[in-house]
Amino acid sequence: AGWTIRSADVVAHPSVARLAAVARPVSTPTDGHADAPRALRPLDAQQRMQFLADQPQWADVQPLTPAQQGLFVHWLLARDKRAYVDQLVYRLDGALDAQALEAAWNTVVARHAGLRAGFLRSALSQPVHATARALTVALERLDLSTLAPEAQDSAWRQRCRHEVAAGFDLARPPLMRLLLVRLAPERHLLVWTHHHLLLDGWSLALVLDEVLALHAGADAATLPPAPDDTALRTHLAAADLQVGLDWWRQTLAGTGPAPAWTFPSPAGVAPAYREVDLSLPEATGRALLARATALGVTPTTMLQAAWAVTLAQHTGRGDAVFGVVSSGRELAVPRLAALVGLCVVTQPLRVPAAADTPLADWLRGVQRQAAEARAHETVPLPQIVRELGLPPGRPLLDTLFVMSNYPAPALPPGPVALSLLALRTVPAYPLSLVVLPGETPRLRLVHDLQQFDIDAAAAIGATLTQALQRLADGQDPRHR
Repeated sequence: AGWTIRSADVVAHPSVARLAAVARPVSTPTDGHADAPRALRPLDAQQRMQFLADQPQWADVQPLTPAQQGLFVHWLLARDKRAYVDQLVYRLDGALDAQALEAAWNTVVARHAGLRAGFLRSALSQPVHATARALTVALERLDLSTLAPEAQDSAWRQRCRHEVAAGFDLARPPLMRLLLVRLAPERHLLVWTHHHLLLDGWSLALVLDEVLALHAGADAATLPPAPDDTALRTHLAAADLQVGLDWWRQTLAGTGPAPAWTFPSPAGVAPAYREVDLSLPEATGRALLARATALGVTPTTMLQAAWAVTLAQHTGRGDAVFGVVSSGRELAVPRLAALVGLCVVTQPLRVPAAADTPLADWLRGVQRQAAEARAHETVPLPQIVRELGLPPGRPLLDTLFVMSNYPAPALPPGPVALSLLALRTVPAYPLSLVVLPGETPRLRLVHDLQQFDIDAAAAIGATLTQALQRLADGQDPRHR
């Protein structure tokens, strides 16, 4: 409709009338001063043209967006290259046409340039995002229908581990693989393994909606035109970051590098990440949601507060600074919500852990800061770190909070019903908390075994669940 309403507006003005009073017309960034800080540095035009002439397999080449650049560098530095290899396993119930499904996937790949991306490290003066002209993604078949259920379960899980271990060469798209596992005539599993650089969680539903619609018989010509990232890149190249940098400098004033943990680092451990699912009682989940409503904050805020208390307790710091992943879809960019690609943004969240304010005020402060940060999400994390002047080699963040609350597939009417069976997402941070929201949130710790052993992870998980239980009971988790 041409109006901008941000998350921070909803937090500060939680009614339709008050939001209407603060809604702003969508504006396009202007070039401003030539020396203003920018989020995106365009490629040299002559170099770009020469690259495309020399390598005709690429239809386009562009600099990495801040989201791509941050994840690309993080992946390069990761000791375990299985980090950022995401895998989703969906159960498909109904009459499935495997050939039609494969055709549907390739139609979607042809529609969305982001699915044909490769990432090249040294082709030009900076790492680049190149788009293949044409690409075919094979739907590999695995028939387990003759096995007993226990053998089926073991076989497909083993194959999933194999797909993750195979990884990807980022310079050689496609950066995804598809496996269709037949369990029974009308029961299949779809294993979708891809590199996180290719697309974010928001994009999953966009892709699956189109795949299922095409499999059900929809005409590709009737689908809305697929946007590319040109408008996003134009916005990032024009946006002046100075206001955002000033806000971050003030918000993070006095923050040092990530603190040392109270746990010793394990010795002689091979590079690997381990996933630990934490159990939260259903009654606790319901109480947590009710308490959040009563206090006027979101369930996400309650989880972030508990995570901050957990980190502070195990580092001995009076506050906690951790990375928070947001969708990156709040920018005033046309059709950004329909873009298939990587838009996610990682921003620092600083949470005081000292019990010197009432519980409700503390929680609302956490929520307010997280919402205000999204108004400055064009500022890349590396520029924030440079602005703080941290010592070389000392990271600002070593923990991540991921709320996987991206849209679910719309599931258009058709012969097949789809449901998510398993999810793997492993960021290359020493410690991450991944949350799948619901009436009872599902919590997963992902930890680097070279920095946290099994006992350390168990202690962190116990502290987190205790903090959440105290919040659910109306108690302040900052008080031990």
